[in-house]
Amino acid sequence: MKKIRIIRVPLGDIPEWVRTEFVGLEIPVFEIFTSAINGFQIFSRKKVTYDRGYSVKTKDLINALKEKGSLAAEAAEWIEKNILLLKQIESLIFDYCECELIDIREPDAYIVMFEDDMGKWERYWPEVHEMKDNFLLGGFISLESINIVIEKLEKDYHAKDIKVFGVREESVKIERKIAIGK
Repeated sequence: MKKIRIIRVPLGDIPEWVRTEFVGLEIPVFEIFTSAINGFQIFSRKKVTYDRGYSVKTKDLINALKEKGSLAAEAAEWIEKNILLLKQIESLIFDYCECELIDIREPDAYIVMFEDDMGKWERYWPEVHEMKDNFLLGGFISLESINIVIEKLEKDYHAKDIKVFGVREESVKIERKIAIGK
């Protein structure tokens, strides 16, 4: 999934206190524009041309603002009332110089660590009979199996604390080669 991170206060006719809250937000990209795109100011309807840019869904912007904090939540309410509901604008364009594109990939597998009742951290290694149904080879756990592992650790191992780490395919391949000795 591609996202943008807002790195400076965007230009526009939305009040500055609202636009200031955009800085630091990470929002899923709806559309990428690699060449000039025409847009418009929301309230003045003045035409704006962006060299390149990214559009995001207004609802995604609102959700990101709500997660940021109290003043940002007020900005989210303002956007929802004045842009989404009143103007019925479902997506907004950010100029490429106002944000950076970040590529967020979901992990390919997971490693689960737990603290045992002696305070020692250990990696959970699925038993052989579990691997065929719920787990990936080499002690890596699929997303669908995370809750099963957590329940088992809490019940059978009396785990005090559990941490889940996502890993990418490249890491999985390297660890499997080391485990196999190749």
